[in-house]
Amino acid sequence: MRRCLEILVLGVTLVAVLGAWAAPSSDEVALSTVPLDVYRLADPGRGRTESWLFNLVVGDAQGREGIRPLHAELELFSGDNLRETLSLPESTLVKKRTTSYRVTPDSLAYQRRFFTDEVFDLRFAFFGKPAAFAVDRVHITLVLAVPGAGNVTKTLDVPIRTYAQKSALLFPLRGPAIVSQGQFNNAGHAGHSNRFAIDILGLNAEYGPSISGKKGNEEYAGWGREVIAPAACVLRAFRYRLIQIAHFV
Repeated sequence: MRRCLEILVLGVTLVAVLGAWAAPSSDEVALSTVPLDVYRLADPGRGRTESWLFNLVVGDAQGREGIRPLHAELELFSGDNLRETLSLPESTLVKKRTTSYRVTPDSLAYQRRFFTDEVFDLRFAFFGKPAAFAVDRVHITLVLAVPGAGNVTKTLDVPIRTYAQKSALLFPLRGPAIVSQGQFNNAGHAGHSNRFAIDILGLNAEYGPSISGKKGNEEYAGWGREVIAPAACVLRAFRYRLIQIAHFV
């Protein structure tokens, strides 16, 4: 009788342990954003609109590849006032799904120099929103199909800050030049670290980008031109991104 009880207790304990292992918790799934700090920026022109963007990163402690986004609701708030609601079905989210920050054979993570142990991420861009909305928060409700846990709902409040330039900057080139690519809200850069960047192209005396009769780097009108520090500063680090500019060398 005692041996039967021992076997019964052992069996119950084993089932409990296996049961706990086979039922992963939905709390292991977490949401975050890249970048961590999201800024809205006034759009060019006279429309009095603003734009911002971020990638919603879905992480999982178990790294389950089978997690799928089923539905997303994005609510734009100004204080406690709801300004706008966007509802996105699975058919739209599957088109937004990517792995921007996890190293895979076809990933851009190496080029972006930012890595995170994500399952996937979703890019959300908010362009041309009325400045009068004064949006300061996006509340996200994301429904996920999680293997072993069924449908799981996760929420995240994303603060939207106002970008305000604090220093007057000098244009870094003397002589004719043009901005060849602008910021994210002007059909320009849209990476997590360069969305406020601008690309500058030096021009010749006739405002052309190249010099006739030259080849290689010397063909570019801005090649070898003095670069002016845009503000008083102390240079603490310099990163030479050889992979990205090797074709100019």
